[in-house]
Amino acid sequence: MMVSKLQIKNYNMKNKLRIIAALLILLICYTAKGLSQSADTSQLTAVLVVGHVEESTKAYISHMNTTAAFFARQGIKVYKFYDKNAKMDDIVRVAAECNFFVYSGHGSEVQKRYVPGIMCIDKMVSSVELLDKVKFTKKPLVIYNFVCSAAGSTESDTCDIQLNEARRRTLHYATTFADMGASGYYATNYDGSVVSFLKIFFKGKSLLQTFNDNMIEGVVKEKESFHPKYRDLTYVITSSPAYGMQCIPVYKPDGKFIGFKKVPGFKTYDMALLGPAGLTMDDIRRANAPSQGQALSTSNE
Repeated sequence: MMVSKLQIKNYNMKNKLRIIAALLILLICYTAKGLSQSADTSQLTAVLVVGHVEESTKAYISHMNTTAAFFARQGIKVYKFYDKNAKMDDIVRVAAECNFFVYSGHGSEVQKRYVPGIMCIDKMVSSVELLDKVKFTKKPLVIYNFVCSAAGSTESDTCDIQLNEARRRTLHYATTFADMGASGYYATNYDGSVVSFLKIFFKGKSLLQTFNDNMIEGVVKEKESFHPKYRDLTYVITSSPAYGMQCIPVYKPDGKFIGFKKVPGFKTYDMALLGPAGLTMDDIRRANAPSQGQALSTSNE
């Protein structure tokens, strides 16, 4: 069969048109993807910080990585500052615009301007220093896990510190973050209770409902009231009753850990909350939106 020059010319022209069409489709897809990425300015972010906690550092990092994995599954961008990489200057650069701020480590004892410390990373950080350097712009939810005094009790307590002292300790931490512009504060000394809290909160439950649903079995809600300064914020603290014998750490005068000793069990305070009772994930997302025009829900339930 003979093929004419005209047929060959038409065939070549059709191939050229197909190639041009394919290139145009690729260009349109690439441009659309680029526009989508550049327009996506509302991605939520989480700043996760783990301070150095001696022989427990690896365990703390492992717990925090579980939290990081949860955030990642929700499409949240995660910034990690762990142990030697937890430097104040680096954290400050991204903390102001975060939507979640999670810290695990020592509660420091540093005194600055008569205010105790709040975070132990590459240095002792006082609450005053944190206030000086960070002003939250997107009303994040702050979570403290395994941090002495943050939920009430500390590892070095040798007896029931009583409710008033537990309240004083937790409010120091919580009020600092409220002053910085955080929407809420949740502190817990229980293993796994950060991710379980977040799972409930991300399902649409309010902050107070989430806290109540996430309470560990046997834990008692000691107090639910309003913050003395921020009257629209609900404050809650819980306690765990004394059971049998309890192990407490023993340290040398220079702070070096010696070991544990058993003492009669005493009441501890291990969960605390401060924030608008009706706060939801929708509020967190709205605060992250470019307009940021809508006020947070502050209804108390």
